[in-house]
Amino acid sequence: MLKSVTLENFFAFQERTTIELNPGVNFLLGINGSGKTAFINALHLLSEAIVGDGLKKLINVTWGGFDNIVNANNGGNRKDFFKLQFVFSAEMVKRRIQNSRFETDLKYEIVIHTKGIQDYSVEETLESIPKRQSQKPFSYLINKDGKGLISVRDGKPQNRNASIQLENYSSDLKDKELIASQAWDKKRYLPIFMFRQIISQMSTYNYFDTGKLKIPPFYNPDKRLTHDGTNLPYLLVQIRRDDEMYKKLEDSLHNVNPNYKELYFEPYASQLYLSLKEKNISHPIGINFLSEGTIQYLLLLSIFFNKNRGKIVALDEPERGLHPDMIKSVGDMLKFAAKESQLIVATHSPLLLNQFELDDIIIFEKNESNAVTIRKTTEDDFPENDGPMLPGQMWLRGQIGGKRW
Repeated sequence: MLKSVTLENFFAFQERTTIELNPGVNFLLGINGSGKTAFINALHLLSEAIVGDGLKKLINVTWGGFDNIVNANNGGNRKDFFKLQFVFSAEMVKRRIQNSRFETDLKYEIVIHTKGIQDYSVEETLESIPKRQSQKPFSYLINKDGKGLISVRDGKPQNRNASIQLENYSSDLKDKELIASQAWDKKRYLPIFMFRQIISQMSTYNYFDTGKLKIPPFYNPDKRLTHDGTNLPYLLVQIRRDDEMYKKLEDSLHNVNPNYKELYFEPYASQLYLSLKEKNISHPIGINFLSEGTIQYLLLLSIFFNKNRGKIVALDEPERGLHPDMIKSVGDMLKFAAKESQLIVATHSPLLLNQFELDDIIIFEKNESNAVTIRKTTEDDFPENDGPMLPGQMWLRGQIGGKRW
């Protein structure tokens, strides 16, 4: 659904940099500190600011203020803003979001200006991208520091054919949050409501602290894995109700652990305790005694074998903590999920890359000025290569970049 993301002065990204995306799998490949996590952070900001806990909490609490977010390459001459732009494919949105009425691609832009360590102002626009150059874009939203224009339906709200027009909105809304997160009236602010439906289909995952997962969680009805993974037991119970998905999940567990028998869920007061049963072991193995790799693998299964995973899923290093012979299974999960979801995956695993194509890889590098550069490569770039092109092997040999040497 995402066609491209443009970042400027955001974490590792100094100059305006546009990254174009495939509708299926996108691997982010590069050395540590090359901007892969920063790119996932941009997606996390979009999701968290519009359908999560909000922009203010993310900037000031989670990320510790504006100074931690803006690029530091310019030293004392740093810019006083960061900018993110997201372009969505109307065709893919219609295919994956029910009842979407957007006929042209969408461009959503966020600009955050600093007004001090903990203070900032917000600029925000949502507009159509015309199919022809002779046409002008239509603005659904223009926000500058809590004031601007927003698209509304004229006529009676129940009139499906009511036209969309712009009107001024007051400063009653919170100026430290995005307007797209606050215009909730579906009948009146239909385009913004539909855009928020798109964003609600995003899931972003960074690092899972498996220590937290060893404590039985309280009830959580979320239909997809939370950012920290703490709803894992309850989510697995939900997936178990879907025979097709749960069979795929258990087949994958059998594949990496021939002794696997079943997952076991035990109520513990108002909490739920997850265990794993294995052959020739008389009692279930509680999650607090499972290996880090096993827990990580269960988290991946709960993401990719869940029909409610979201239509855009971003994940940082899914291979973390896994034995190399489990990586083939991770690749199979990704291929399965990519049929219905756009996947954005940062990785350092050549074994994982070997299961995919060069076209699936986005290469992140740093130039002499320590600025992020982005490029892609295809098989056409290697006409002299007669054998099979295994991206992981080519990466290790230094043929496609994304390495120090």
